[in-house]
Amino acid sequence: MAQQPSAASWVKLPAAVVLVACEFLDAASLGRLEICGKSSLGDKTRAWSEKAAGVARGTLAQLSNKRLLAAQARVQELIPSSAGGVVGFAHNVRRWSEEVPFDEFAFTVVLSSESDGFQTTVFPFMRLVADRNEMGAYNNVASFVLFPSGQGADNMSPLMRRASLACAEGTQLDTFKDAHMPRAYMICTRKADGAAVKVAFWDTDDVDEDDWAAMAYDQNSSECTVRFDYGELMIGHGSSQDYQYHMTLNIMFDRPTGQVLAFCSGIYHSTPDLSGSNMSNEMFLALLHARLDESMRARPLPVSEVGRRILNHEHPTSQTAADVANSYGVM
Repeated sequence: MAQQPSAASWVKLPAAVVLVACEFLDAASLGRLEICGKSSLGDKTRAWSEKAAGVARGTLAQLSNKRLLAAQARVQELIPSSAGGVVGFAHNVRRWSEEVPFDEFAFTVVLSSESDGFQTTVFPFMRLVADRNEMGAYNNVASFVLFPSGQGADNMSPLMRRASLACAEGTQLDTFKDAHMPRAYMICTRKADGAAVKVAFWDTDDVDEDDWAAMAYDQNSSECTVRFDYGELMIGHGSSQDYQYHMTLNIMFDRPTGQVLAFCSGIYHSTPDLSGSNMSNEMFLALLHARLDESMRARPLPVSEVGRRILNHEHPTSQTAADVANSYGVM
């Protein structure tokens, strides 16, 4: 294939001159230029070294010359070059909550009970819907909705069916909680690499009494709600005693069958002065990515005393399963 005149001219330039020309390109253009002209740099190793010699490395001392110059180009692109640029730098472009994309994640919700031994029902790999139009009838219930991905019987929850029957029989909420120990768990999976992290946990005491009373009062309604409130958010949001978030989980289900129709959820401030205001979807997205990235980094895991004894063969085999389960709060 004949060489284009522009490419031929590029080849004739000394490598150092080529790199000087790169100073006037933004990061995207610089990347395209590297792909198109990398074979035309001649003594490129020396040219990269000469160009990087005058760059302050700071904490980037371990980077190669090539990566250092790429980093410098990206930073330079963001630095204002005029008074007008200051205005542009200060302009923070934010997306409406409905525009934040969550399609790169899949969410799993698990419901557990202990009425007949420890039992779980898993609703795997659901899509998070934040668009009000897609949320349909649930757009005023919470910040976002997870619709079960199964069909029909796949979405049945024995725990919800028991809750419906208990309400019909006039069972008090405390009695139901003592008998069944209902709990809920949310897990997030990133599609790109399969990373998975715990998002939130709702204990038995988090079941809301008002929704239970409403379900008991309206026996004619075919759709019911079991609400977990004040769930523990587990994605490292840096809260303190003065500034905390909690997560809610409204389980919308069909009363006659116990089939789960939707999980309506949201993240809210639990401090009195900020009560009712919710975490932005952009912040939720950033926290998910941060915790998922952290989960993929190799790091030693803490070993419990029971685990240490098992590894050292100091623990009777007959007690292992029970003690391990107890150490994790399963039994």
